[in-house]
Amino acid sequence: MRTKIIVFLLSFYLPCLGQVAIDNDCGFRSCRIFGRVVLTVLGLNTVREMLEHNQRLTLWLNIDSLGYVLSVKKAGGEMPQPQHEEAVSKLKSYFQQNMVRMPICYALQDIDRTYEEQLKLAIESFRESGPRTIIAFFPGELPLRYKIAKNSGYKGSMLDYLLLKLNEQEIPIKKKVRVHGKKDIFVKP
Repeated sequence: MRTKIIVFLLSFYLPCLGQVAIDNDCGFRSCRIFGRVVLTVLGLNTVREMLEHNQRLTLWLNIDSLGYVLSVKKAGGEMPQPQHEEAVSKLKSYFQQNMVRMPICYALQDIDRTYEEQLKLAIESFRESGPRTIIAFFPGELPLRYKIAKNSGYKGSMLDYLLLKLNEQEIPIKKKVRVHGKKDIFVKP
């Protein structure tokens, strides 16, 4: 019955389908998408160096109502300044050339409401708002999950674990293509 209710509610909000989430894994999914982007743009050597030196990268991303990244609003992190500026510049360029879709994560907040009621409220909130800002972190939750895996018997390095988890996640992306020199359209690569 619960599944039928959720399907019924979501049928009214098809443009949001898959982007509004209140599940526990939403933040980790977002972290893996951004991690894949960072690995793609900055390369394995930079990612290895960031992990070895416990460096963090944070971007405030402006997204549209479908979850596509429109621009980078602000950047922060714990990296040496010249390296940080270069990384942010490359990431901004990547987001301008590619339409990356990020999930919108909501927390279950109202104990007096059912899961279905909270999901409906989250979807309504998402649809009614215009462009919004989300925060993307690298490496995000990955070091914590690595420690948990290591305590459970995982034998590899943090970089190995990061690559394993990032390979489980695709980058939801569309490429920008200029049509007749006038208009950008977006196609799947």
